[in-house]
Amino acid sequence: MKTKNFTKTFTLLLGLMLIAAFGFAQATFGPTGYQEDFTGFTGAGFSPTPTAGQLHSGNWRVTGMSDGNTTFGGTHTTVDFARGSSTGGVTTGGVYAFDVGSGITILGVQPSGSDFTPGNFTLRLENTSGNTINDLNLSYDIYVYNNENRSSSLNFAYSFDDVNYTQLPALDYTTPVNKDDEPIWVKIERSTLLSSLNFEDSEIIYLKWDSDDVAGSGSRDEFGITNIVLTPPPYTLTLDVEGEGTIGHNTDVNQPVNINQTRNGIEWENCIVPPCEYPFEPGTYVQIRAVPEAGWEFVEWVGTYTEASITAFRIVFDQITIEMTGDSDVKAVFEQITYPLTINIVGNGAVQYDITEGDQIEPTDINLCTDAPCVIDVPEFLEVELNPIPDQGWVFDGWYIDGLPRSNSANFPMHGPVTATATFIADPYAVNTIVEPTGSGNVDVYPPGPYDLGSTVTFTASPSETFLGWDWVGNATEVMQRSGSSGNNPLVLILGGPVTVTGNFALMAVPISNWAVIVGLVLIIGFIAFRFRHLV
Repeated sequence: MKTKNFTKTFTLLLGLMLIAAFGFAQATFGPTGYQEDFTGFTGAGFSPTPTAGQLHSGNWRVTGMSDGNTTFGGTHTTVDFARGSSTGGVTTGGVYAFDVGSGITILGVQPSGSDFTPGNFTLRLENTSGNTINDLNLSYDIYVYNNENRSSSLNFAYSFDDVNYTQLPALDYTTPVNKDDEPIWVKIERSTLLSSLNFEDSEIIYLKWDSDDVAGSGSRDEFGITNIVLTPPPYTLTLDVEGEGTIGHNTDVNQPVNINQTRNGIEWENCIVPPCEYPFEPGTYVQIRAVPEAGWEFVEWVGTYTEASITAFRIVFDQITIEMTGDSDVKAVFEQITYPLTINIVGNGAVQYDITEGDQIEPTDINLCTDAPCVIDVPEFLEVELNPIPDQGWVFDGWYIDGLPRSNSANFPMHGPVTATATFIADPYAVNTIVEPTGSGNVDVYPPGPYDLGSTVTFTASPSETFLGWDWVGNATEVMQRSGSSGNNPLVLILGGPVTVTGNFALMAVPISNWAVIVGLVLIIGFIAFRFRHLV
């Protein structure tokens, strides 16, 4: 864990001043990390404006040579700092570009009594990834040419201020004391995880390899480092959806695949139960697609991610290619496709609209349109049923669906906008009943309407408890003609037009319940009179 203090701040400011003074550009730790294999290095020294064969002095510093130490941003292209190239077996102390075979070049050194004993190589990197890095994978290769009977150390440490260094003993290495009879370049691999760094964006980290004599006597082995790789652990890509649809990814952006299935053997890997997490190495390009379910449409991508600058891979609206520059989350947003259902009403009445989803038996939405026009957004493919409800004295005359006539009930799936018009007309055979006085009884009508010409209708009068008798009054001659008397109950009519029938009920002089009381009193008084007469 690093300590952020005044020394670190001062060092960073000093580094910025050196950049301004010397004009060098320092190597960076970008979104994909950092790698150095010294390709092209020929041991020609260090410079802020390096030419062929030189290393950038803004990146590298060497200390412990008899000719002094290099500085970040300085020019050091002679003597100990530029001993040239070799395949090994040199005797003059200094910095070399050793060719260790198989096209591999190392930043190497031939230590001597006054060179690199002690000494170190230091690499400086700026975080330009745009992220705060907590963990870093570090690996490098050490090459040793064991041709002398003396051992040397090469130990790693890191720092954020170039003053306070963290040693990693697990990476320590010491060359053999006893030389090989037939020396060859031998590779030693080193790797570790640098954890809990809190390596902030624009901050600088220093990687240092220290060396000194360990054991033995006489001349020293040649050794060096190469293939330095510094990367963050795999980033996590989180895929998610909002709405109904599928999100998937394909990592072979050199072969962008068809949205349906495969091409050239490459398949989409779909996220089955979102959210789904996938690990990717830094810098990986990931192509992502969105496929809506039936009745839904893709709307947009949301999340925290870096869209790749390779615009050729942005094939269609519902596909995107991102670069894994950090943990990323991508959500495909889907919206349900809806179409407007417009209900118009002509005349007096209402329309009940039932919306049923899929194979469901019961409607998922039942509503009544009474104040037309009514506009309802209905999801695509859902079934709609329209039923007319005429007001009293009105009848349904027919539908017009998108300008075409329909039957009494209208059923259809929603595949686009629909306009439905229900037409109601005044009922030419309306039957109305009136009870006079109000609350005096009931008039039941059978069968219920609607009615046609010649329909037979039965009217039955039922007086309430305190009313007795009735009389029929109507607006049509059929009332008297069919009844023969105004007192017939039930009254049966054959309709020849609209009819209004009024049932008139008469109030009893003494309610039936009161007659029982009167009769009882009379009987009691008669019994008392009878007994009194016999007593006399």
